[in-house]
Amino acid sequence: MIAYERILNRISLKPEYIFFILPFFLITGDWLLSSVFILFLFLFFLKDKIFLDYHGFVFYNAVNWVLLLLWGIYIISKTPKIGAGVYYYFGVILTPFFIFMLVQNLNLKPKHIYYFLNCLFISGIILSIFSFYNSYLTGFDFKLRVGSIWDSTNILAAYYLVLFMFCLSFILNRINPKAIILYITTLVFLFFAIFLTNTRAIWIALLFSLLVFFVKKPRIIIVSSVLIGLFMFLFSDIILSRFLTIKYFGSDLSSLGRLQAWIATTALLKNNLLTGYWFDAFMDLRDNVYTIYLVPVIHSHNTYLRSLLEMGLIGSVLYYSFFFRALYFSIKLRNSENSNTVNGLLDGIQLSIISLLIVFIFEPYLSLFGCSTIIIWLIISFTFKLKYYINAERELNNISC
Repeated sequence: MIAYERILNRISLKPEYIFFILPFFLITGDWLLSSVFILFLFLFFLKDKIFLDYHGFVFYNAVNWVLLLLWGIYIISKTPKIGAGVYYYFGVILTPFFIFMLVQNLNLKPKHIYYFLNCLFISGIILSIFSFYNSYLTGFDFKLRVGSIWDSTNILAAYYLVLFMFCLSFILNRINPKAIILYITTLVFLFFAIFLTNTRAIWIALLFSLLVFFVKKPRIIIVSSVLIGLFMFLFSDIILSRFLTIKYFGSDLSSLGRLQAWIATTALLKNNLLTGYWFDAFMDLRDNVYTIYLVPVIHSHNTYLRSLLEMGLIGSVLYYSFFFRALYFSIKLRNSENSNTVNGLLDGIQLSIISLLIVFIFEPYLSLFGCSTIIIWLIISFTFKLKYYINAERELNNISC
């Protein structure tokens, strides 16, 4: 057995190394392909635990996860098309479970999470380049909504937004001063890519999060205000036209369609709020509220409402408990005793989650559109990992004292 372990140690590629490939799968925007890779990595990880037993497998947050996994199976049983139910269960619940358990059990330290985010930045730059190319094909008509490889421009915009927040945090926390030019360049790429998507909710979330940073870092307010002011001056017509659709919400066809989706979902929830209906229930039930929709509406156009409709209040509380605890930990754990890397990660997490709280109102980001569910659960999982790391460091320091 000892000889077998030695052979495995020589030929085995550690899961930690394979984990860093994930950002390049996210470039495709194919949630199924990325989820299958995550499943493969999870099984590969278990192989090491079974044969090599590095440190054993720890089932973190076991009660929450067991309840959520069982509740998801219950929702599958109510889904008219069982195949569709299993499909959604795999993407929305099972894949997040694999992500969470992998991140908690892998030998990842803050520096590894930092390196992983750098790989995500590379994926963001690649997607941005495709966005610029698509804009070139339109003759740089900035009034058009321009995406990249991902099918959904709205979902892609949220991916850019999350990367933007982490990149900004790395700059302001001076995690790696030698890479400052690279990060500024990445930030510019992501900023223009966000602009090209013409996604109003993302713009609002970006501005709000920057205001939060202004409060946290008052010294950057002058430079940031000049840069934002210059950008708004150069593209004032486009920006104004998009924001006016918010002011004249009642006359904008897209906004009215979204409003119809909200009203329809709310009406359906009145009959079954506690336990919800089933996965992808909106498409099956929407005609019970309206027979005609102003625009083709295939979902609730709201992350919170979609979750309530499909999993009910019980399932949504179980699901979102991880999300809101991650926000709480990102605020509570940040202090001057942490390294710049840890605080930079916590700031990026906090600003990303604050931004997502806003954009969740307008699109179903915890769904099977693009890879938004995967990136959100990576953020959540990293937060819990940092919590365990910081607490372990503090306990070690207390013992040393």
